[in-house]
Amino acid sequence: MARRFINNWSAALTAELAPAGLSMSIDAGAAERLGTIGTDYYLLTLVARDPAGVETAWEIVKVTGRSAGVLTIVRGQEGTVANTWPVGSVVEARITAGDMAELWTAAHDGGGGGDGGIPEPTGTALNLRAAGAWRPLDSMLARLTPLPQVGNYLDNGFLWSSPTNNAFIPDQVKAAPWSPLRDVVIDELRIRVQTGSSGGYIRVGLYSADEMGWPNELLVTFGQILVSTSGDKWISITPYTLRADRVYWIAFHSSVGATVEALREGMPSLGQGSAALTRYNMLQQSQPFSGGLPATWTYSDSDLVSGAVPVLRMRRAEV
Repeated sequence: MARRFINNWSAALTAELAPAGLSMSIDAGAAERLGTIGTDYYLLTLVARDPAGVETAWEIVKVTGRSAGVLTIVRGQEGTVANTWPVGSVVEARITAGDMAELWTAAHDGGGGGDGGIPEPTGTALNLRAAGAWRPLDSMLARLTPLPQVGNYLDNGFLWSSPTNNAFIPDQVKAAPWSPLRDVVIDELRIRVQTGSSGGYIRVGLYSADEMGWPNELLVTFGQILVSTSGDKWISITPYTLRADRVYWIAFHSSVGATVEALREGMPSLGQGSAALTRYNMLQQSQPFSGGLPATWTYSDSDLVSGAVPVLRMRRAEV
């Protein structure tokens, strides 16, 4: 006996249903949509509403047979109580808590045959689904990289390398992907300015990633770092939690032509051009600084650029 489902189905009782009743009468046309039930069954929900249309009572029944507009039923399913239902009472096909529990059990017990279920991964590490089971996304990098102590800094580099520079022009936005190896709360941002510009700022923000990994919605704009002169520049921020199960795009938006410390080695590749075989590792757009970072990053192939990725140092906060 298998549970059957139907979309957008509802009907009204054409005869009163007493608490001991084992069949209910509905419009023949609505009943016809249920088809031939055979050895299967439906779960339908009877609903009572007050004059304002607010639902006040429910009963779930199992429909095991149909003859024209008369449905054979088993009363009081999933802990509901068999009531008296007057003519005109609404009956609907709804997803129930029992349905969800069965799906959850099937998934976590490997239901669907063998390893066909999707159990929850264990632990807090990133995982992937492979060969019918969760496999930790383990790597020597993840195992050898500890979380910095509170008050110390992590950055958006994936591997240690000697820094180089990245030069901005006014109203330029540069963004690169990054994901922390562990959940971390940060409360300060730093960049190292190599060549400053009087009265200039660099704004820092985070974008989420879409299902393909490209930048999508602006999550937060942290603030503006003054880059008038060379040296370490920083701002304090409201503590913000970065999660290891997410890909972020860190965006740098400059009002001036400043040069900042950057990393070229150890950054993710964003593909390469088919003509010159240029390897891309950043996205770049022109956006008026006065307008702020765009709420949504609208991707274009022309955004792809090659170069050293600006370094953002993030201080781990006390939690």
